Amino acid sequence: MKTKIALKLLSLILYTMILSCQKDSTNIIEPDSNEIDIVIQKVNEDIQSSKLAVSKLTKEHFNIWFAEFVQFGPLKQDRQNMLEAVSNGDLPIGCSITLQDNSEDNLPSSIIFNPYNLPIIEGNNILSYLKWLENMLIASSGNLELIQEPFQGSLPFVNTLSEDILIRITEIEVEGTCLVPGYEERDALKIEVLINTQNNEMISSWFGIGFNKEEMQNTIAQLLGSENEVWIDVKELLPNWLKNRINTFPVEGDNEVCHGAAREFYYVEQEASLNASTEATTLMLSNYYCTKTDISNLVFGDYLYVPGQHSGRYLLKDPDSGRHIVFSVQSGGIGAYRFWWMNEDFSGNPFGHKAVDSLLTTRIDVYRRCKE
Repeated sequence: MKTKIALKLLSLILYTMILSCQKDSTNIIEPDSNEIDIVIQKVNEDIQSSKLAVSKLTKEHFNIWFAEFVQFGPLKQDRQNMLEAVSNGDLPIGCSITLQDNSEDNLPSSIIFNPYNLPIIEGNNILSYLKWLENMLIASSGNLELIQEPFQGSLPFVNTLSEDILIRITEIEVEGTCLVPGYEERDALKIEVLINTQNNEMISSWFGIGFNKEEMQNTIAQLLGSENEVWIDVKELLPNWLKNRINTFPVEGDNEVCHGAAREFYYVEQEASLNASTEATTLMLSNYYCTKTDISNLVFGDYLYVPGQHSGRYLLKDPDSGRHIVFSVQSGGIGAYRFWWMNEDFSGNPFGHKAVDSLLTTRIDVYRRCKE
């Protein structure tokens, strides 16, 4: 009997010691911890054991960083699954958070979000995603003016193209020489609009979004002259660099990067030496644009964006085929500044002549100017 009591007492003592050790241990995960909690704790333990000069990561900061990143970083088709995972306390599938030792390169060591290789913390600098992009832009160009946009007119603006406006669309071949020798992709669209003495206001209300509407009305009147009606090329209405460059090839010294050309849609002239930056694109969209979840009614000048891959601007919908038409250029000197079908231009195979009709739901983010 005494032996049994002694054994029970010994067992109780051992159990109490185990519990005591568990309470003091930094390796014990609380019962309600989720995957993100566990990963953050592991990274912070790595910082402590490695003695690298890196600030510890908190879940609060990760959530703030992720909320900015997920809006602009991942592809549209991946975004919802990533949001759901994080809201459930899990990392998105295929993602990880790791400590990166950069001491051999004389750079601050970092906490990195993989596979995007993006820093959440650099040394003791606790970053937001957008602040990191701003730092990158300053380091690469020193020019924060790249995130500005000379957009004119009041907000909000007209969001329908009058059915009374007659549009004529013709597939053409761009003349000239491509920057890449021997590259023979020349397809583009010539877009014409029938102007008359009654539709000046309607035309300028659409194609004048972001430009000086009164100047466009004067241009339309001059193009009409004494005629009752005239077919004119839409690019003749545009008051800036686009007028002379749409449906032509970039030349040496031009900005032939899709993000830069789309971002500078409203610039008077290109700033070719400084505008290849995707960082500037994201920051401009963050500062002045709002995401459009209703994609049934696109508007002239809407910014169309596949994160890190392609940018363009919306022009109009073909009233006959119902296909959307955009302005863009393909980066690398392999195509013209052109008007072309959106479901080909943004397909990932822009010269393949194979339309992909699901792009607005799976691939393209639509942004509309909403802030002064």
